[in-house]
Amino acid sequence: MHQGTIRGLIAAAAITATVTAVGVYQSASAGTGASASSFVPITPCRLFDTRPGDDNVGGRGAPLGPGDVHTVTATGASGHCNLPSSATAAVLNVVAINPSASSYLTVFPAGQPRPTASSLNWTAGQAPTPNAVTAALSDDGKVSFFNLAGSVDIAADVVGYYQATSAGPAGPPGPAGATGAQGPAGADAVDPARVIWVAESGGDFTSVAAALASITDNDADHRYLVQIAPGTYVENAGIDLKDHVDLQGSGPGTIIQSNGSGSNGATVRIGTVHAELRSLSIATTGSRGLDISAAGDVDDVVVRDVSITVTGSANGPRGIVLAAARATLDGVSVALDSTASEQRGIAVESGSILVASDTHVVIEPTHGGGQDCYGVRSESSTLTFTASTILIDGCTVQGNALHAWASTVTVDQVSAVADTANPAQFNGTMIGGSSTATLDRLVSRALGTGGVSGLFTPGATILLRDATLTGTSHSLYRSSGTVQVVGALMGGATFSMSGRCTDTLTYDTLAVFTCS
Repeated sequence: MHQGTIRGLIAAAAITATVTAVGVYQSASAGTGASASSFVPITPCRLFDTRPGDDNVGGRGAPLGPGDVHTVTATGASGHCNLPSSATAAVLNVVAINPSASSYLTVFPAGQPRPTASSLNWTAGQAPTPNAVTAALSDDGKVSFFNLAGSVDIAADVVGYYQATSAGPAGPPGPAGATGAQGPAGADAVDPARVIWVAESGGDFTSVAAALASITDNDADHRYLVQIAPGTYVENAGIDLKDHVDLQGSGPGTIIQSNGSGSNGATVRIGTVHAELRSLSIATTGSRGLDISAAGDVDDVVVRDVSITVTGSANGPRGIVLAAARATLDGVSVALDSTASEQRGIAVESGSILVASDTHVVIEPTHGGGQDCYGVRSESSTLTFTASTILIDGCTVQGNALHAWASTVTVDQVSAVADTANPAQFNGTMIGGSSTATLDRLVSRALGTGGVSGLFTPGATILLRDATLTGTSHSLYRSSGTVQVVGALMGGATFSMSGRCTDTLTYDTLAVFTCS
């Protein structure tokens, strides 16, 4: 079973154009003259997508025909974006999809004469074709898209925008005149992050580590963005994020790779910083993909839209490790394919606090082996896990898809599955060691000849609501502690509950009971 069976990922086309200058932009909008503008990076958002159905964004659900001009408002709430009205230009990733004829696209300010230049070219039937386009906006924040021939669907994502900067330094003072009344104070000028580009060619640096090392004046008033173009960047010593420096790739095609020879065997290390890691992939043949030791607030460190793959053979491989740390995960996927023992997809340890959503973990040793597998394991920590999936498939000896010991756990809409044909001891979910847990809409299954319990609770206090539990041996096995169940669909050979719970349960029944 591959990771794609758990989570369907739609890979956005990567930007293939090389960006050779970042910073001051001379506005080409409909104003009377050029003015200096500064680049402000944003988390990519979809402005519009003309494809019908679930892909449609922005209202238009039909392709552009021959000679067709599609005009959209880029500022304000538009599509999935919300650019300020002060934006003078938008930096776009434009993709042509399903072209019926060879043609080109021209992107230009709405209401202005269309230039005789192309922003994107394609041939009939060509695969989705992307390009980076910087487009000036009209005075009312609009931009137009012209298609020459045939029909074609267009999707456009905004990755940043330009806006006018404040005035430059004053010249030498002239003779003092009469002092007038003081006017009202104006708003502070925007201080956008400084951008450093990493690319295999054409960037400021070819190495992520070198780009980070070049930053020496970073603080809350001097923020940086390290923007990484598509490509594979080998960083065997690993990289350490810096305070107030965000690291942003261009999607799954931006890969930071290592052999785990650096500190802690980690490819990326995040200490106590204010930083965001987003839109890239981490791949290692070592023991750790991402090591987090940040001790600040839970939202000081954010990992968003990141894919982590670990294939090392040394014992104890981990996709993500939090040790006495606090962090937020959103849109993260972790895959372990290793023959080693003591595998952890995500390890939350030593009083850590983790808030994770849309996070997906797969441990699948396709080459054999793989002992003691734990998809997500929390020990003496606080774990909040929502709208996520966990799968361990084909491991041996023992393990649990979701495991918590001496922890505080909150779960909502999580699927935890342990599936093995090996003669082993595996549970979909195990919560014990005086843990306290609230489990809402949990789907927990222990399948195969090695599966035991859908939910195993040795010594925990648990509130279970609207759950589905399936186990080869037990759907729910409470060896000690307290379990309160409000609505559960159960299937298993036995229920292994004490007192009246043993007497009142039947297969596939919505249950309301307390066992202690």
